[in-house]
Amino acid sequence: YDGIDEALQHLRRFCSANAPIDGIFGFSQGSNIANLLVADALHGQATELADVRFVVHNCSGIPGWAEQKPELYEQALAIPCLVIGGGPADAEMD
Repeated sequence: YDGIDEALQHLRRFCSANAPIDGIFGFSQGSNIANLLVADALHGQATELADVRFVVHNCSGIPGWAEQKPELYEQALAIPCLVIGGGPADAEMD
């Protein structure tokens, strides 16, 4: 994404103004951004998200954050998460 750092800064300001934040829910592209917010928080780079205890990813893509921000993904993110997907295989179920 272009402007990802600016988007993250905007969301972090929002979270700071509305703290404490217990969990993050993201849908589609928002789910991709939620992953970055959580990664920042777990690496101590987002103190306004220090209280986050879980994340819910709904219909996420695989945007390639590990390549774009490898310093955040050297290890698996240690936080409970729920991943909700959907796709052609789900649509075929009767």
